[in-house]
Amino acid sequence: MASALSEGLREAGIELLQMWHRGETLCPDADLYIIAVKDDAVASVARLCPESALVVHTAGSVAMDALPQQRRGVLYPMQSFTKGRRIDWSRVPFFIEASSEEDAALLESFARRLSSSVWRLSSEQRKTLHLAAVWVSNFPNHLWTVASDLLSRENLPFSVMLPLIEETAAKVHELSPREAQTGPARRGDVKVMQAHEAMLPEDLRLIYHLLSSSIQKHDQLRSH
Repeated sequence: MASALSEGLREAGIELLQMWHRGETLCPDADLYIIAVKDDAVASVARLCPESALVVHTAGSVAMDALPQQRRGVLYPMQSFTKGRRIDWSRVPFFIEASSEEDAALLESFARRLSSSVWRLSSEQRKTLHLAAVWVSNFPNHLWTVASDLLSRENLPFSVMLPLIEETAAKVHELSPREAQTGPARRGDVKVMQAHEAMLPEDLRLIYHLLSSSIQKHDQLRSH
């Protein structure tokens, strides 16, 4: 994420004084220090930053108060980052938080240099947002991995699934996810679901059953 963000800053005309790595001397007079590291390293890296500086982290699930500085905040771009893939920052929503209104306004102005979608959230709200992001991005990607493995048994490429994936994603631009739901669980097609489960190893059978049950439960809530 640090690499992708640095490219976005340069494209936005924001001066990047340093991309710091361990073992280097940290630039002492930046206007803003952005910590883009693993969640469990945020607090230790923050202690290396000047106490009087505005220091922010980019983690979705780490509270702002993990930073020891008096001027502290969060600059969370909600997007999936993969090394080597270019990010269109204009489409990335930013979620910000700061310890003062003045710094919140500064961060909002900073984020709007990159994107027009900027939101203010508390640390508690952002934790829920991050949880939702895992459901939207990380879990579906793992399910695609499972699907790819199933297809490989029959020497089929994963690319045959791309039109289905694209249409599924496109629908939720116009419909709610609940309204867009289709498939055997949505239809209550027990025979198909039982046949599917019989084809799967025990761990995947359990996942299939739990997801199907969850779809049916949500569908029942919709009908009431």
